[in-house]
Amino acid sequence: MPLWWLHVLGYLLGKSAWYLVKRKRERVIALMRSLGIDNPEAQFRRYLVVISRVVLDYPWWWLNRDSVVSRHVSVESGQEILDGLGRNPTLFVGGHLSSPEPLVRCIGRHAPLCYIYQNSKSRIASFILSLRHQPPRFTALPSSDPGSIRFLLDTLKNNGAALMYTDMRPPRGSGDWLDFFGRKSYTMTLAARLSLRPRVRVIFFECYQGFNRYRVRLTDITEQLPADLLPRAQAINDHIERVARTSPDQYLWFTNRFRAP
Repeated sequence: MPLWWLHVLGYLLGKSAWYLVKRKRERVIALMRSLGIDNPEAQFRRYLVVISRVVLDYPWWWLNRDSVVSRHVSVESGQEILDGLGRNPTLFVGGHLSSPEPLVRCIGRHAPLCYIYQNSKSRIASFILSLRHQPPRFTALPSSDPGSIRFLLDTLKNNGAALMYTDMRPPRGSGDWLDFFGRKSYTMTLAARLSLRPRVRVIFFECYQGFNRYRVRLTDITEQLPADLLPRAQAINDHIERVARTSPDQYLWFTNRFRAP
């Protein structure tokens, strides 16, 4: 099934979802408004289209070869980063912007990749993710598995790449209260801790969805990060706030972000 067809279907599904998720809609719009996002109702309408397409696209990513996928993914900046993978441990960090699949395919073509994801509370989402076809040299691990961090460390030790969404709310004791849109948010510090390891390059990723294609941007922020742990975690958080503010329709708004775990 062509990607454009799925995106047409995702558009129709997203438009219909506005009427099906009233409680969720009210919570997210209220959150966006409280954080100073302009025109939150319109942004949320566009967000529903984006997330509907993301969900429908999953099987397409898993069933198609790189030769097909590459026609629908453009690397707008950071191709030299991908070409240099394998020379140093590389930690990709960022927020839930659009879909992880374009990143997985772009990075996985150049180096072994470990991806840590958070278990979903939704049975439907968990079932969909359980069907994932893992490309060669790609390993997806749940954050709840104690062995996940050990595997991630081994991947970095062997000059591989790891991808982490640092805006996931971590378990109690695994994060700290950092600023996000001028409010305190309980935030993961694991990525910042890993980035302090010797020779690790830190790459901030962005992934944007358009009709029938995705755009990827990669930025090396290694030299921009402060030396200490919490300021470093805050700097990564600031990058996520920037992209969430400029592209609120692409960002997955966690309504529990500002609550204690």
